[in-house]
Amino acid sequence: MLIYLQTIESPAEKSLFERIYLEYRGLLMHEAKSVLKDESLAEDAVHQTFLYVVENIYKFKAGVCHKTMSYLVKTVRSRSIDILRSQSRFVDIDFYDQFVGSKPDCTGMSPLAECMAELPERYRTILIMRYHYGFEFREIARQMAITEVNARRVLDRARGKLEEICRREGVL
Repeated sequence: MLIYLQTIESPAEKSLFERIYLEYRGLLMHEAKSVLKDESLAEDAVHQTFLYVVENIYKFKAGVCHKTMSYLVKTVRSRSIDILRSQSRFVDIDFYDQFVGSKPDCTGMSPLAECMAELPERYRTILIMRYHYGFEFREIARQMAITEVNARRVLDRARGKLEEICRREGVL
């Protein structure tokens, strides 16, 4: 808690933060653990939440109340989900590598994987980024060096092409 208090200048704001921290740290930790299922990741989410409180202490003038509690719980849940999303992007590298580059070998895989292998690399990449990894369009656009509008168009074309291939192969 001392680290947080060092960044706050006003004694009144320090006191306010201290009350909020002591009142809600256990609840926020519980909420973060329920989402993340990992204590160290939960501590990260709670830490990020309290950093937000320190940076925006003026928004918490109501102090310890139901409104503050509700807001902090929503914030820590959001931070926890962000942590889960960021981790899920780095878990299945083998899956991604198998489908990016030249046409992958899909013998013995699902019919859908075989249909995806027939797609152009750009279409495979955008489908995997959006549906397997859950990237937002702005992230896809940044990764592929295109505009967000173009990312949406490419994804629509990729879905259409995949549907066409699946119908031709009898998957749909």
